Amino acid sequence: MVTVIYLDVLIGLNWIIDYFLLLAAAHLLSRKVRRWRIVLGAALGGAASAMVLIPDINGLLSFLMHTAAAALMVLITYEFQSVRLFFKTLLCFYAVSFSFSGIMYAVWYAAAPQGMIWRCGVVYFDISPLLLILLTVFCYLLLILLQKLVGRKEAPEKFFSVEITIGEQTAEFRAMLDTGNALVERMSGAPVIVAEYDAVQSLIPEELQKIYAAGEVERIDILERSGWEKRFRVIPFASVGAQSLLPAFFPDKITLEKGEVVRSCVAVCPQKLSSGLYHALVPSVLVETVQLQTKKKKRKTAAKHQRNQMQ
Repeated sequence: MVTVIYLDVLIGLNWIIDYFLLLAAAHLLSRKVRRWRIVLGAALGGAASAMVLIPDINGLLSFLMHTAAAALMVLITYEFQSVRLFFKTLLCFYAVSFSFSGIMYAVWYAAAPQGMIWRCGVVYFDISPLLLILLTVFCYLLLILLQKLVGRKEAPEKFFSVEITIGEQTAEFRAMLDTGNALVERMSGAPVIVAEYDAVQSLIPEELQKIYAAGEVERIDILERSGWEKRFRVIPFASVGAQSLLPAFFPDKITLEKGEVVRSCVAVCPQKLSSGLYHALVPSVLVETVQLQTKKKKRKTAAKHQRNQMQ
């Protein structure tokens, strides 16, 4: 019996499947990813599934092509931050993909494995698109459930996304709550976020990047020509067995995952703060401030709603 493979169905279904696989990998790694990046990464995976139509492809070449496609999908979906984190994410994506393949094959085998094709590392089932999408969603939910049951999960309030804005430039990265961070900018008393240089490099003028990258806080001559005189600060920083001065700046706006922080200083650390799990340390006072602001907004909204009902 000859099975007809429709190219549009093949690419479309694998696009949807890869979307959920990439989303599941993001959940397992607790990485915040923009949905449009997942869509693009999944689109590449859907296009790569057309390799099933290549006749008599060499096994080694098939492996290399699929590995390259998976690596590109990871690079597109998850912004590159370090080599170690890239390979960790790639391995997680492979683990999710293999788990999905095993689950879907088991479910379909129990239902009667007719019309299954395996070629070039791509599976094609001669089943209705709706059933395959439902199986994909089922596998995604099952993987997330397993992660919640047996996976190591940090407290939800420990990690969150941070957006820092200067003018029209915005840097977004993952931060960790640091209860031991009591740094303040001495003149204003503003709390200090400690961020990796690579995380905020795009916000810093080119002529000042060497100062922030190397911590050369004494280069006042360059500072005066940059227009950052009012933003620039120096923060005394003490770590285990060492003390130093960190160059810092006041951004226009800092947005935490659950609200906006009006006033805070950002100290730039030339070294990595972690192996890629997070890129900044946020003091608990900022998180508490955001929580208070959120509660006040909720109370105001509730009071306004009550007044509208009384009128």
